Amino acid sequence: MKKIVFILPFLLFISCSKTEKKHSEVLVLSDLEQLNKEINSSPTAVNYNKRATYYLNNNEFELAFEDVQKTLLIDTSFAEIYLTAAKIFRKSFQIPLSLEYAKKAEAKGLATEELFLLMAEEYLILMQYQPSLSYSNKALKVNQSAYLAYFYKGMVYEETNDFKRSVSSYQTAIEQNSNFPDAYNNLIKIYTANKDFEMAYQYIESGLRFLPNDKFIWYNYGVLLENQELLDSAIVIYQMAEMLDNSFDLVKYRMAKTYTQLKKYELAERYFEELINVNPKFIPAYIDFGKLLLQINKKGKANELLRKVLIQNPDNKEIQELYSQTK
Repeated sequence: MKKIVFILPFLLFISCSKTEKKHSEVLVLSDLEQLNKEINSSPTAVNYNKRATYYLNNNEFELAFEDVQKTLLIDTSFAEIYLTAAKIFRKSFQIPLSLEYAKKAEAKGLATEELFLLMAEEYLILMQYQPSLSYSNKALKVNQSAYLAYFYKGMVYEETNDFKRSVSSYQTAIEQNSNFPDAYNNLIKIYTANKDFEMAYQYIESGLRFLPNDKFIWYNYGVLLENQELLDSAIVIYQMAEMLDNSFDLVKYRMAKTYTQLKKYELAERYFEELINVNPKFIPAYIDFGKLLLQINKKGKANELLRKVLIQNPDNKEIQELYSQTK
């Protein structure tokens, strides 16, 4: 057997001893300090945009937009700042406002893959499918390998029930980027929904080859097995997804429901309780948990559970109906 020699601690010691004095004598500016220094010496649109991007990347949206406004006071023709503003509002989930600034960036002459992909995604979110396709195609004119453009086209076709073109677009997205999990997952879901389990499994196998730690591929694998009524096998696969993320609410929900089907009520209860702790706003969990508790004659526990959630959701008819059965 080959002897293993541990030399790393020694190397670290030598490295530190040689550089300790040097580091102690050099004042290293933070990224923000450096940006502030650049702006103080040269308050240009480019430098303000750099700092706005820094704030954006650190989720400091108000500070980022303040720098956008400062940039526009200097130069309203600087197209990149409109894209920065669009990204600020996209990241803060203000889609119409983001799109407004993206259009301004395009009107100022910006024609980049990043801008067109942003607009394709936002039109998709707003369910304006033709503009989404148009901007996906614009992105592809800039870069024929833009996998996100193919993905957004796949989403458009899927949402408009064009099965063949959605599958083709997702496949092309994978061809351009074999490590893109969303395309695998959408293909798995499409084939599972169409009960083409063999094709769904092929994309699970391909996806896990490149992305063995993607919790959604494991989750969708479990859903595939559930659809084939292989419930015990589904539980095993869901456990794999749970190992990757113990706070994964969807997988806890499927496990609770599957254990209910298997009449393993104690385990089902446990997973419903875990799920509610992980995501207290997961309304379907309360409904299905309430049904389970009524089924196994735990009316008191069902009453307490449903009363609490009914306070937060007083207009939910299904919760009202279940609650009335606990009295």
